Amino acid sequence: MDTRSINDISSQLSMVCGKLGSLASGSETIKATNPDLAATYEDMLLDEIKHVQILALELTKLAVSEERADDGAFAEGELNSVLGEEEDDE
Repeated sequence: MDTRSINDISSQLSMVCGKLGSLASGSETIKATNPDLAATYEDMLLDEIKHVQILALELTKLAVSEERADDGAFAEGELNSVLGEEEDDE
């Protein structure tokens, strides 16, 4: 397990999560006076949420050793679906 990388990603997650609260608050505050700017804040908020998801996935990869990779909560291939595609029931 790569402890240093886990610590680095955890620090980044903490900082990005701080941005989420700030952007959400800013969006709500500005919404009444400048809807266009509020939309910009919401777009930025969604970008930061995407960054949290990416960092969380990378953190998970680092935290799980190769020996335990098959003991996950998901079966092989379960996380490979594409949004909007229908699944084939076998």
